[in-house]
Amino acid sequence: MLPEGYSETVKTDGHHAWYLPKTEDEAPVLKVFNSLTETKEPFYPKNGRKVTWYTCGPTVYDACHMGHARAYLTFDILRRIMEDYFGYEVFYQVNVTDIDDKIILRARQNKLFELYAAEKGSFEDVVKDVDRAVEARKEKLAAGKVNLEAELANAEEGARKKTTADELSAHEVKTQNFERLLPGIAAAKEAKNVAAVLHSARDPLSELLDKERGSQISDKDVFEQHARFWEGAFWEDMDALGVRPPDVITRVTEFVDEVVEFIKKLVDNGTAYEANGSVYFSTNTFQKTHDYAKLKRGGAGEATQGELAEAEGALAAGDGEKRDGRDFALWKKSKGGEPAWLSPWGMGRPGWHIECSVMATHVMGEHLDIHAGGSDLKFPHHDNELAQSEAYTGCQQWVNYFLHCGHLKIEGLKMAKSLKNFITIREALDSGLTARQLRLIFLTQAWDREMNYSEKARGAALKTEEYYQTFFANVKAFEKQFPLRSSAQTYRQCERDLAARIATLEAEVHAALCDNFDTVTAMSRLRDIAASVNTYLESEEGKKGPRMPLVLKGARFVARILRVFGVISTDRLDMGGGAGADAGGGASRQEVMEPFLDVFAKFRDDVRDKARDLKAEGKALFDLCDKVRDESLVELGVKLIDVPPDQPRPAPRLYDDPSVLKREIAEKKAIEREQKVAKIRGKIQLKKTEIDKYELAALPPSEALRKKFADEFSEWDAETGLPVKTAAGEEVSKKRLGNMKKELEKLSKENATLQGKQGGAAGFLQTFRDQLAELERQAAEAWAE
Repeated sequence: MLPEGYSETVKTDGHHAWYLPKTEDEAPVLKVFNSLTETKEPFYPKNGRKVTWYTCGPTVYDACHMGHARAYLTFDILRRIMEDYFGYEVFYQVNVTDIDDKIILRARQNKLFELYAAEKGSFEDVVKDVDRAVEARKEKLAAGKVNLEAELANAEEGARKKTTADELSAHEVKTQNFERLLPGIAAAKEAKNVAAVLHSARDPLSELLDKERGSQISDKDVFEQHARFWEGAFWEDMDALGVRPPDVITRVTEFVDEVVEFIKKLVDNGTAYEANGSVYFSTNTFQKTHDYAKLKRGGAGEATQGELAEAEGALAAGDGEKRDGRDFALWKKSKGGEPAWLSPWGMGRPGWHIECSVMATHVMGEHLDIHAGGSDLKFPHHDNELAQSEAYTGCQQWVNYFLHCGHLKIEGLKMAKSLKNFITIREALDSGLTARQLRLIFLTQAWDREMNYSEKARGAALKTEEYYQTFFANVKAFEKQFPLRSSAQTYRQCERDLAARIATLEAEVHAALCDNFDTVTAMSRLRDIAASVNTYLESEEGKKGPRMPLVLKGARFVARILRVFGVISTDRLDMGGGAGADAGGGASRQEVMEPFLDVFAKFRDDVRDKARDLKAEGKALFDLCDKVRDESLVELGVKLIDVPPDQPRPAPRLYDDPSVLKREIAEKKAIEREQKVAKIRGKIQLKKTEIDKYELAALPPSEALRKKFADEFSEWDAETGLPVKTAAGEEVSKKRLGNMKKELEKLSKENATLQGKQGGAAGFLQTFRDQLAELERQAAEAWAE
């Protein structure tokens, strides 16, 4: 029987039933990949054009890394498409998890380490504590490996076995990471440097201190200050990335009363039970009326011990209090050293999963159109959210569409500190990558599939950015050269062809965005529109008199979609602003500068034309023109683009932050330098090959033969100069001997030719060696430029 408000039951392999929302609309415009069915489903909001969207926010215990960027920047792009392209009214909520085992442990360990360092214990006492900490970590890692290997051995083929194998691989990475600490700890102990010992052994020592002294931390401010600091850093990162702020932000610490009331209702309806001051969700009771683990293919029976442990956190009480191993904590009894709030079950704190259910239902009501998060949250977190929310509301489908972004890899590898590829968002932006370039990387890879962040992807994003900068600047230059009121506007076949091409590509962009936010295809079609316009402008008809309304139609569509994606901030033909970029005041500044730059650019073009006429004598003028382009104007945030003499003048220009332009020029020069050096090195290698050849030919023929085939033969005839025995000590065959006679004759001819050169063999070889030295000098000079 269909729940109220739904029109159809959808059943896909490996998943529980999903219900298609009922709608009065015609055929859907948008289809989205729904994790609840693992297929593309038509998107129907429950309330017309209004969309309720909840995204799992950060657990604020440390700096945000590129994996966080993958989630929040991805959903920012999707949200912008829904709001600014499809016109949905999205109500967007993000939570902040500021009560959690990770926060408690990190804040507590930091405080304990700080207090321990302040004690200024003797070197001997510190070393004893560090040695105990190292041994404790070794034992913990060894025990974890044994447990995982046992679970892997007992697991049947399938998803559970694969997940356990992945957990074992991750555990090995943790072990390697720990082992890398040991040489540093040993060196610090050898140097008898207390500060160095503390620094190198901080992680294992903090863990030991927490185990032995954690209960002593009773001040709630320790946890509060830690969470507030990293929450502030998170919002700064989001602002730097140009992520559109949510409509609602909710913190767990501000919803504890609501959490308690939510849990009381679950206890009252029998889907939760109290045990020793904690409250657990009963999965068995829930499954009598609902489906559990909707997002996990194969259901909760495929869950590994690692996944179930993750559901409870590092400070869990253990399974002894649970009725079933799959049950999970809604309310945790607080132990010493943990923040605590009053509840009907005693002093405690919310569990991990309950917070999202409480805050989402409090703000959004009893149903969500969209719930989003990283793929790693599917099970247990999101499945447990679904269970407790459906138990609370009594509905069969709390979330209609679950969106999970794909994992992020660095150069094809999983991001990990032990692999030295762990990158925080700030580190990425400080490395020279701009927020716009990162957004372009995301746009050119599918949002719901695995994504690779690499130097190749960064380079491609930079080229894409430069392509559109040049495209818009070129269109604006043509617009100035051919003003509408004084240019012919007859409609020729070339305009008909361009109009048809633009219309086709615009339709393909629309189809791509309707097809699960396919920005990869959409970006490709935008590039095709720009290329088609460029081809038209470079044609004979275009050079003589382009029809600018048609050109501007194509360019403005490109600008509009880039603005929808957050790449630029307005529909203006300009890449100067965008998500994460400071676009404020840019337009007025450009408008003021444009007339002056027109005059200057025209003067510079005239100077370059004159220098071109002067040929070699004009090099100094070209150098001065390059200097003002690459240095003086760049300091003002202006980049001129040189164009051939037959193109519209004055030269088009771009506007950007001076530091960005300087970096672009530096990177361009570095590439040119590497290409130049590579070309010279190719010549060096060729020259060395020639020298090796002529050095061999300069030797007496029989000696040259022995040197050339030294590895093949062990004995030679002193009179004939031919080989007698092979390297294995066998007689040389007649056929092989005949070949060697021909080789000796060839070497004799080459020697005679070389000796006949002017200056003889020695003089000829010296010429080649001098040429090699000159090439090596040029390579060193080019590299130093």
